[in-house]
Formats: sequence, C-alpha cells, structure tokens
Amino acid sequence: VTRMAEFPAELLSRPLPLVALVGLDAVHNAVHRMIWHTFAMERRPDRAPVNFQCLPGDHEYPKAKPKKLTYDSYIPKGILKRQWAKKHLQRVPAVLALFYDLDWDDPQWRERQIECASRVESMRAGLQGRNTRIALVLIQTRSTNPSGDDVVARERAASLCNACRLSSSSLFLLPHADRLLGYIMRLETEFYELCQQYYQGESRAIKNRREFLHKPTQLVRQAQWHR
Repeated sequence: VTRMAEFPAELLSRPLPLVALVGLDAVHNAVHRMIWHTFAMERRPDRAPVNFQCLPGDHEYPKAKPKKLTYDSYIPKGILKRQWAKKHLQRVPAVLALFYDLDWDDPQWRERQIECASRVESMRAGLQGRNTRIALVLIQTRSTNPSGDDVVARERAASLCNACRLSSSSLFLLPHADRLLGYIMRLETEFYELCQQYYQGESRAIKNRREFLHKPTQLVRQAQWHR
C-alpha cells in the first residue's frame, strides 16, 4: 500500500499557477520592496490563487527540449515523469512579468524605451522554446491611463509595445503613490487570466499531439513497432 508521505509535496497540495516577477530590487529599492511584499504577504482567500516568485533578471529557466521527430519518442514510459509537476509548478512560469520604472513624461524616454525593450528581449530569449506569457508592468509615480485623453501617454504606450513586440493587453501600469494593494490585486487578476491562457494553450498542444499520433498512418507505424 502506498502511503501519502511517499508522494511528492506538489501532488499533495493545491496546484497554483506560477508567475515570475522580474525587475524588482526588493533589497535596495524601498518602492520595489513594498510592491513585492504586497504581492507575497497576506494571501487572503479573496485574492487570485497564484504562486509568485521574485526572480533576478539573469535567472536561468529550464531549457525546453527539442521537438521529437520519431514516433517511438512519443511512446509513454510511465504515467507521469517524477519531476514533471515540480518543474511546471515551481520552475517554469506560466507568466513572466517584467517590472520597469518609467513615467510617460520621463525626459530620457527614448533611451529608457530602448533599455526596456532590451530587457524584454532578454527575458524572451531566456524562455526560448516556452510559451510563457510575457507581461510588462510600468512602475509609475502617478496614474495616467494611456487609453484616456493624454495624447503623450497614448502615443508612448503604443511605441513601447511596438518596441517590445508586445500587444497592448500585455502592458500594465502600477502607480505606487497610493492604493497600492488595490492596484496589485487587479494585476493579480490579470496575471491569473494570462495563466489560464497559457495552460489552455499547453492543453491544446497536447491534444493536437495526441490526435496526430492517432492518425491512420501513425496506427500503422505503431503496429509495425509492436511486431
């Protein structure tokens, strides 16, 4: 009889989507530290069920394995790989959120936009082969909605998304002057929705792979393999 203690911890607890928060210097920057603590502490039931990790920009994520080219590579060798759950719950993020300090009226806007786009590309390269959703969160001193009447904010938001190769739905603003908890709870909800999109996409990929393996030609190859 298998005892519960013999199962890995990740199979005995509620699975939570993993969101990596990158760009927060919680040690030296007081604003960043406050943001991280607001994400990490007091995880009440009314907050989105998400596992947040504060990671450095040079963090190394598990490399995606190359796509298999032969049928026999897909023959299952068991029900579940031993480290699979741990890898996807604790090491491979569904969403990577890059935090960057930038106001719309920054006097060094052009240079800062280039730097921000470079960081996004660095994150994208580190996740090569993964379908992790990338989000950009601008830490700002005041709230200015780029979809409102502020022409400069609207134009620069569009320019930044274009430079970072992100859709406007992946750009978020985080004013830190007041009501920080409310803004972060809204961010959590948005991140949770992005997580759902990620897992739905992964589920579709697995379903498509299974359908491919069950095509008549693949059934013939399977029969040949088991002769």
